Amino acid sequence: MPLSTNFNVSPYYDDFDETKGYYRILYKPGYAIQARELTQLQTALQKQIEKVGKQNLKNGTKVLGGDITLDNDVNSLQLETQYLGTNINTASFEGITIVGATSNARARVVASQSATSLLQPLLMFHYLGGDTFKDGELIGNEVVAPATSNVLATVVSIDGPSAISNAVANGSVVSIDTGVFFIDGHFILKTANTIILDSNSVTPSGRIGLEITETIKTSDDDNTLLDPADGSFNYAAPGANRLNIELALVKKEINSADPIAQVADPNFIQLLKIINGIKYENIKYPLYSALENTLTKKSHNKSGDFTISPFNLRLSPHRGLSGVTANSGLDGTAIFGNNTL
Repeated sequence: MPLSTNFNVSPYYDDFDETKGYYRILYKPGYAIQARELTQLQTALQKQIEKVGKQNLKNGTKVLGGDITLDNDVNSLQLETQYLGTNINTASFEGITIVGATSNARARVVASQSATSLLQPLLMFHYLGGDTFKDGELIGNEVVAPATSNVLATVVSIDGPSAISNAVANGSVVSIDTGVFFIDGHFILKTANTIILDSNSVTPSGRIGLEITETIKTSDDDNTLLDPADGSFNYAAPGANRLNIELALVKKEINSADPIAQVADPNFIQLLKIINGIKYENIKYPLYSALENTLTKKSHNKSGDFTISPFNLRLSPHRGLSGVTANSGLDGTAIFGNNTL
């Protein structure tokens, strides 16, 4: 999964070639510093880090944290698309406690889904008490009173704009802890977040992992890149761009008909495979490269081959068989096994 961004183009001109053997860029007084030289300096240092990383770690492995958790003991709540004529922002509910105005139910929201042309706005949550939400009621982040709450919505109902009943269902989500992943020589931070696997099933199926996205950010995208030196002539002026590498937790379908296509996505790191709610191929630990091979060889030289779990034997009674074999001479061999153990 090599990085796809090409920096040997205007305005960066990063034509670094490690086969030339240049390991330092030696700046001299009286000579202008080239943008190319500054970019090449980063590339030269990154190549050194990359070699150390690849010696010890497999590409795409997690290094620190990044644990995956499947939660199929979670509920979903469908909302009306608008409240008082304003579209619902489901992200504003994430991480807060919501209360039902009629039911007095309380719940902690763990994930959300924005409205689409086919789906209502959706919240995934855990109840904090014995009360449950009711169709058509108002929910908010306080003891629900529109004058005091600042995050409000209406639960779907058969009599509401959506004409949908049974707003609450059982579903499943998957979460990732904050962690660091080794990707093509870079140690990339992934912040914690939760995504919805299935809003109506506790036995979902899918491939869960990280999707890699590379972009170049400018001060038009992020105004914190403007020069912060207040009082200088260059204050608030645009400066260097930034290479941004983001890791997004996503779910992909299991393509059983074409297993080659299933694993051929170079920008996807699979961390967990789930089939009917059961976890398979769960990556729990860092995957090592040359270091792991060295440790494996040393263990074999010291201890030889061994099992990591015992081969248990179980004796059970067997009534036996009787008959004549078909492959032991012309007439076969008689076997009398009835009523034996």
